Amino acid sequence: MKDKPISSYRISEYAKKFASYSKYHSIDIHENNIEQMTVHTSKGKEADYVVVFDMNKGGFPSEKSTNPLLELLLPKSEPYKHAEERRLFYVALTRARHHVYLITDASKPSPFVVEVIDNGYPILTDEFHGERFQYKIASNCPICKTGFLKPIDGKHGSFFGCSNYPVCRHTENACERCGSGLETNGKFRVCENPRCDFKEPICPKCNGTLHLTKNRNFWGCSNYRKDSEFYCSYTTKFIDLRQ
Repeated sequence: MKDKPISSYRISEYAKKFASYSKYHSIDIHENNIEQMTVHTSKGKEADYVVVFDMNKGGFPSEKSTNPLLELLLPKSEPYKHAEERRLFYVALTRARHHVYLITDASKPSPFVVEVIDNGYPILTDEFHGERFQYKIASNCPICKTGFLKPIDGKHGSFFGCSNYPVCRHTENACERCGSGLETNGKFRVCENPRCDFKEPICPKCNGTLHLTKNRNFWGCSNYRKDSEFYCSYTTKFIDLRQ
């Protein structure tokens, strides 16, 4: 008996998005038994695998504001945020018999993707590997709460800046070796990348970063700037990086 071919859907909220996706790959969707459709079209259908595109902030769900005049003609909106698009997202998720893949830019993920992760739903993030794959969703900016910390390459090295810049100017250090984010662990900030063992000591006086001086005879704080309104003069002779 001939095996039944694997079926796949490519789903997007809007049909016009498919043209922009096609330029990034050379897969023959007809030869590989892949159908592409909007979420509305997919209602009542099933496939072995489903790929949902444009799961980015401002994409799905859309954040475009409705014309105030048009809002007067529409039914009163539901109190739950993105209620209608949330139902569409559920439709997209439940079209798959085996796996559903959510395609997102980790530096600006859809709030739906963030909810899936934060609520502890079973997900896989290590199925694919390569230069273009991101292993971690960006963190929310701790200052403005609405932006995401995205990697930036500056003239003095890599760092993370808020996606709401210039409204929010919050920045955080990046790993000097691989450019990943850092998380606080005791007296150090350690790289979040499990394949990198970089760590940097934290200044106990101002929470800055301690760097070994050029002559390598003591550690000084990164906030030591005498010509600045705020500077930290903390120094120490020895730091055990094996802690």
